[in-house]
Amino acid sequence: ELRKLALFEVIGMYDHSLAVKLGVHFFLWGGAVKFLGTKHHHDKWLSSTENYEIKGCFALSELGHGSNVRGIETVATYDSNTGEFIINTPCESGQKYWIGGAANHATHTIAFSQLHINGSNQGVHAFIVQIRDSDGNICPNIRIADCGHKTGLNGVDNGRIWFDNVRIPRENLLNSVADVSPSGEYLSAIKNADQRFAAFLAPLTRGRVTICVSAVYISKISLAIAIRYALTRQAFSITPNGPEVLLLDYPTHQRRLLPLLAKVYAMSFAANELKMMYVNRTPESNKTIHIISSAYKATLTWNNMHTLQECREACGGQGIKSENRVGQFMGEFDAQSTFEGDNNVLMQQISKALFAEYVACQKKNKPFSGLGLEHMNKPLPIIPSQLTSSTIRSSEFQIDLFHLRERDLLRRFAEEVLERQSLGESKESTFILGGFSNSPSFDTLSGVSTSIAKVPDGRRALVLVVFVGGVTFAEISALRFLSAQEGMAYDLIIATTKIVNGQTLVETFMEKLG
Repeated sequence: ELRKLALFEVIGMYDHSLAVKLGVHFFLWGGAVKFLGTKHHHDKWLSSTENYEIKGCFALSELGHGSNVRGIETVATYDSNTGEFIINTPCESGQKYWIGGAANHATHTIAFSQLHINGSNQGVHAFIVQIRDSDGNICPNIRIADCGHKTGLNGVDNGRIWFDNVRIPRENLLNSVADVSPSGEYLSAIKNADQRFAAFLAPLTRGRVTICVSAVYISKISLAIAIRYALTRQAFSITPNGPEVLLLDYPTHQRRLLPLLAKVYAMSFAANELKMMYVNRTPESNKTIHIISSAYKATLTWNNMHTLQECREACGGQGIKSENRVGQFMGEFDAQSTFEGDNNVLMQQISKALFAEYVACQKKNKPFSGLGLEHMNKPLPIIPSQLTSSTIRSSEFQIDLFHLRERDLLRRFAEEVLERQSLGESKESTFILGGFSNSPSFDTLSGVSTSIAKVPDGRRALVLVVFVGGVTFAEISALRFLSAQEGMAYDLIIATTKIVNGQTLVETFMEKLG
């Protein structure tokens, strides 16, 4: 699995459309068959998937429903007389939309549909439906159209699919989560509807892991392009009739690019840590990986788009040339902020998960386990009354501050939600009105610290200096950021006033590089 992930990383560096198209086939279609299917499906479909004898796609989103997957309108009705499911698109908003691979090449799809049995809706389930024959002809009672030209990723044939009472065998229900007997009895070992629904979305986790990794390596490539350009491009001279100065010799240009380079180091460590968590996953760790991958997907893709914009501008007019690649990357990767989960919706889901874990542990007086909250089982970190330069720069001290910040944010967020609920507001509305989103920042910092501890000492010093200086400046100092938050403890505010200015840290390090 790790080799396949590595292959997709390399492909994505050269052709993101190809990586996405193959990812839809192997990770979404293939992952759904593997994780949601059983031995019958594995024996019938996995070998032909790996050999690319069939070409799969993943029909989840619809014209009328993207993030709200539970509201999809495609219906699968079981006919006990024939032992078949009838897949139907009941209205225009129920057409499957943005389905990668569907417009031109896919022969089969995973059609997510509302399962109806004897007039009762059992919720969203996954079905295998053939949409083209081996010669590429569209199957009867199926209509397919292209979604049209896009601002990027035009190498991916995103399509629209309508089903007109398409009949499929009962065995085409992917039944590792739930099944339907020949007589029409609904069977599932997972009695909770929310847990059953979450199980059907498991294939999306691997997609989010690959998105996190791709966001990091594209940031790396764009920074390499912009920094190399800045080391060759000259502009203006400092003295009359003197030589022109390299762009990267200007402090303004250094402040623009080097903090982003520091940040991508940090996020690279975090993304690699997530990748290994996924490869070494266990059933017990799946929930934690889902939450962390969602947090990283939002954080890293947002950072990637910010980095691309800065690099494009730092390259001047050259940045909009196709051969420069940075401008092209902007069009290709902008979709990452919304596909496989809208970033803002993902952040709300993280808030809900952390809130639920916090309240449950508080009520039952049990230790925190998973979701990165284990530090809350320990006593509150103590901030020294006298701060030295070495203390301020130590990763342990910085992590302690983020622990304090996370505790404070989560406590206040839980109190606000519970207070609103006590006044009669629904839980859903309280989450819409506010959110707790500090966790991704801490998880990135924690991932970096863990990774730094594993590299040789000589390289460790360089990475630490870049990370502390660069990231501190990028956020106008991580500690100043913490102190600026509403409700932060007074002693921490005092502590941060003694900290060396982030800009000074960056400029000092740059002078040493020069």
